[in-house]
Amino acid sequence: MFESLVFVMSLSGCLISIFWHIIHRLYFLQFKAKWLRNMILMAIPFFLLPVPLLRNFVSKPLMDAGIMPTPLVKEIEGVLDKTYIALSQGNVASLSSWEQLLLLVMGLAPIISCAFIIHQAHIYLKLCVAIKHNVRLPLSQQERKQLEKTKDKMQIHREIGLIKSSMATTPFTMGIIHPVIVIPADLPASKDTLCMVFSHELAHIKHKDALFTLISCIILAMHWYNPFCIIYLRALKEANELYSDETVMEIFPNIDRLSYCHLLINLANREEPTKSMFTLNFNGGRAKRQLQRRLDNIIKDKKRHFRMAIALSCILLNVGLGSTLLYSDVEEVEILNNKNTVTSEKELRFNCTDFQTENDYTASIENTDTIPYGKFFIDKEGNLLPCNNTKATALCKHSYVDGIVTNHKQIGNGCQLDYSYAKRCTTCNKTVIFDFYKTSTWPTCPH
Repeated sequence: MFESLVFVMSLSGCLISIFWHIIHRLYFLQFKAKWLRNMILMAIPFFLLPVPLLRNFVSKPLMDAGIMPTPLVKEIEGVLDKTYIALSQGNVASLSSWEQLLLLVMGLAPIISCAFIIHQAHIYLKLCVAIKHNVRLPLSQQERKQLEKTKDKMQIHREIGLIKSSMATTPFTMGIIHPVIVIPADLPASKDTLCMVFSHELAHIKHKDALFTLISCIILAMHWYNPFCIIYLRALKEANELYSDETVMEIFPNIDRLSYCHLLINLANREEPTKSMFTLNFNGGRAKRQLQRRLDNIIKDKKRHFRMAIALSCILLNVGLGSTLLYSDVEEVEILNNKNTVTSEKELRFNCTDFQTENDYTASIENTDTIPYGKFFIDKEGNLLPCNNTKATALCKHSYVDGIVTNHKQIGNGCQLDYSYAKRCTTCNKTVIFDFYKTSTWPTCPH
């Protein structure tokens, strides 16, 4: 159950990320970067929260109301059902090799996740120590005034730290509760350059991009086995950069867009020794295509297709919610021994003392000349029913009756009848076989 839940959480988030990439490629210039960023954030609850557990609260009322067709749910549900195999060896039950591997991976998952988070936290703390204590340089009066002026223009009233460091090669922001903007020592001290840099970094702080970057790191730690999570992390960072550039252009319309692009290109060519998952850099990545999209986002005027953005957002939400129907919380356990197959379901037990074998209606089967089926179920009333369904039907609540499963085998000229205690669902005809009851043999088959 837990493995299926985690898998579907990862699947739902990745589907939203994949569809976001398609929308991003096709409709990049159709609506503002703010909507692109809001769309990619929709995947976060599907990655982190057990949304599939809400399936029963959503799908069942829809089916009862006739909005969702039952056959569709039956077809989708159960795709990810798990079957666990245990091999009986005397009084010891051992798991199959596949189940052992699965449990090993699930056991290692928390260790790998914790190691990933500790490694990233170590890099970040090491950077904080180096920036704040070792290589800090004095700030000019113009730099301080320009930061305060930019804060007032962007209506940011919280305290924002400012550090100049020879270790930094590009401007970046670090910190969530107490954010700090770090600028390199060789950054041009002109008013326009400082305004562009500070406005971009303050846009990151205003949008709480550091918090969402931390959340994306947690997602990557939880779903480390899924390579699409790395793609999601990069997509989120690009969306944050596009949104910050767009915010700067809207709040500061007097900024020369060509100068902003020129500064972006110059900083993108620098190396990033201060690179960390928890830092937000001004250049925000050096990939050519990503840089080209940022330049297009700054130079070109986008159309405001509000209705299209709403429609695409609804599509992404339906993709995430629809994928949760793949989850199934039904589990079955099959135990195999050397002679008989004993199948049991969760919370389903068979008490041999409750079954009255004193009636011995099996004798009527042994004395008959014709057996209607090779394998059949006999209930307490003596009714013979074919035993042709041993799998549960989706959404069936199962109403079981006690009985005996009889299996007729040919042995040369003779035959053998094997009897086993069983239960049979009166709705979907699922048959659950329990303990072996007895065997009757004939030297010459009378059936």
